[in-house]
Amino acid sequence: MAIATFDPIVDLLAKAGVVRDSAQGQVFDIGKYLEIVKNGARWDKLPGNTAYPARKRVLLTTTDIRTSNSAAMYLALMSYVANGENVVSSPEQVPAVVETVGPTFLDQGYSETTSEAPFEDYLALGVGKTPMVMIYEAQYAARVFAGDGSIRSGMRLIYPAPTVLSKHTLVPFTPEADKVGDLLTRDPEFAALAARHGFRTADPKAFADLAAKHRAPVATELVDVVEPPAFARMEELIAGIERMYAGSSTPAG
Repeated sequence: MAIATFDPIVDLLAKAGVVRDSAQGQVFDIGKYLEIVKNGARWDKLPGNTAYPARKRVLLTTTDIRTSNSAAMYLALMSYVANGENVVSSPEQVPAVVETVGPTFLDQGYSETTSEAPFEDYLALGVGKTPMVMIYEAQYAARVFAGDGSIRSGMRLIYPAPTVLSKHTLVPFTPEADKVGDLLTRDPEFAALAARHGFRTADPKAFADLAAKHRAPVATELVDVVEPPAFARMEELIAGIERMYAGSSTPAG
């Protein structure tokens, strides 16, 4: 998972302590972000902000947690930080985590059902509509590799710290589909095609070569990666936030 944003937003968040330097470049510190969300930070109230004096909350745009896998991945990394930098592993840990991370979803207002819609807003409408959006790295990389002009000067890709990996899985139902899966896994041409669409393949060289050719602003290697909670705990976290959407401010234990 990654964050599509803009140079002025990165500069502002760096001054606020949310974006920090790391061995792999600037990263978006999830712990610091949770702090400013808790304090109700607004763009126009950030110290020294003349670049983006918008009268709205400092919030990452995400998809709807009730319908979207990318939002679930975002919840996974947020839950790790909110749980004292530990994977949520028991039902007893869920309510406190939901209470902490819930506002990062609810306070956005309306959220789209898939990550494509907010990313298209980011590309077409710019910083006014979507100053920062949680996306799949592949979405941004694919546009850079395509060279279609949609990634313009001043746009930035940064990574949350920590981040999570979203693995796209093919489930074949027929022998023909099984052959497709085998080709995606073993065939160099298919690997190159997947890489052109922004995916990191089983052969890392396919993606790395494209990134180098296009000078893509992607991480050479992702290090600060955490594991998502087990399926049952993820379902409990999502259900807790669903209850908050429904009007119950106290997550059930």
